[in-house]
Amino acid sequence: MRALIKNMALPEVPELNRDYKKRPLPVTGTGKFITVLPTNYKPAPTYEIPPEDPERRKRIVEGQRKYREAQKAKEQTEKPKRKPRQNRVWTPEAIARFKELYSQGLTYPAIAKEMGMKPTQINAEAYYLKEQGEIDSRLPCNAWIDEEVEMLHKLRKQGLSIARCAKKLHRSTGSVEARLRREAEKQ
Repeated sequence: MRALIKNMALPEVPELNRDYKKRPLPVTGTGKFITVLPTNYKPAPTYEIPPEDPERRKRIVEGQRKYREAQKAKEQTEKPKRKPRQNRVWTPEAIARFKELYSQGLTYPAIAKEMGMKPTQINAEAYYLKEQGEIDSRLPCNAWIDEEVEMLHKLRKQGLSIARCAKKLHRSTGSVEARLRREAEKQ
């Protein structure tokens, strides 16, 4: 029996791929009956990168600079002009009335109510007139004026709390705290 086993031809075990982490070969079967399948694997082509040409790089950078300058010049020359509109609401009299109300310090909704228009119309016209330089941008209605800042410092020197100072100045405690912080940073 042993002689029969010795004479029995065992199939050759294929050599396993040692570089299996790089490129595993497809195999089929289990145990010692593993067979390697034929593949059409081709390694990825390698291309030789030519050395960088410094003159080419200078030409590219110069071209990009010229393009940016041309774009900037184009933006400066082509400012959009206001299109003439049919049925225009803003007559010279309406603009004069708007400027008068704006100089009085009224808010856009208040001006709109006074003139019988929508607040968006007032906002758009104000934006346009500011761009033209016909009216000045004003400070927000909640901006601190010098008298308020002086009063705040006097109240704090008297020993009043932030909440009391805020109540006297008709402001929120957060606004007063922020202003004090800004004043401290300046010093």
